[in-house]
Amino acid sequence: MAIETIAVLGAGQMGSGIAQIAAANGYKVIMRDIKQEFCDKGVNTIKTGLEKQVARGKTTQEAADAILANISTTVELEGVAPADFVIEAVPEIMMPSWSPTPPPCPSPRSPAAARTPSAAWACTSSAPSTP
Repeated sequence: MAIETIAVLGAGQMGSGIAQIAAANGYKVIMRDIKQEFCDKGVNTIKTGLEKQVARGKTTQEAADAILANISTTVELEGVAPADFVIEAVPEIMMPSWSPTPPPCPSPRSPAAARTPSAAWACTSSAPSTP
């Protein structure tokens, strides 16, 4: 099966860059994010970069227009269904390494302590101890 359409999940810096490269190589691209404003910002980032390339003579206006024509956006997960290939470029939302009620400290000899480097930090930090 030939790949014709690529879905990029995430329209941030990485996602929009991936979408631009794929579109420049002739693929149809569906760029998806959780809010339309994020999709719009990703497309505007691509437009701005292409405008700079045209101004510097690195590409033609026709080539820039063709790249933009290959990119569509969606906020619906179902909107990426036509894709032959999916690339994930979304941020991982990390929990803070310290919270007001940290978990109890594992014994330094326990398997949990070996698997959880943050547990060792929490136990040696000035974080308040749990009651």
